[in-house]
Amino acid sequence: MSKKRKRTRRRSQPRHRPPQQQTEPSRWRRGIALLKTPLGLLCTVLGLSLTGVSTYYLFKAQVVVDPDAPLSAEQPLLTPFRITNKSVLAIYHITRAIGVNELATKGEEERAAAFTYSDRTSEIPTLRPGESTTVAD
Repeated sequence: MSKKRKRTRRRSQPRHRPPQQQTEPSRWRRGIALLKTPLGLLCTVLGLSLTGVSTYYLFKAQVVVDPDAPLSAEQPLLTPFRITNKSVLAIYHITRAIGVNELATKGEEERAAAFTYSDRTSEIPTLRPGESTTVAD
């Protein structure tokens, strides 16, 4: 009889389990879990696209070319030009090239083909950000 009693006592007694420690998930796991949600994915895509667009406009070459003196109709190729670098990066190896798209004479229907005049002798090695220089023949 005593054996039977011991069995019932063992079954009725709650089992002793070691207490489980609840650990907080790491920052990385919480961040990845947040990215898997639709709102997190939307924020990630918008953030990356905004970063890409702003980086493009930040490093885009911004060169301004203005005539430095009044234009001369007799000698248009000798007109000096002021080149200004308005970007955040330096520009290297600037050469002057003047192109003519269309050439026509008065009273005639003849038109000449386009050509480009390039002058490698007046090369500017470096134009720093915010710097301005004049290119003349």
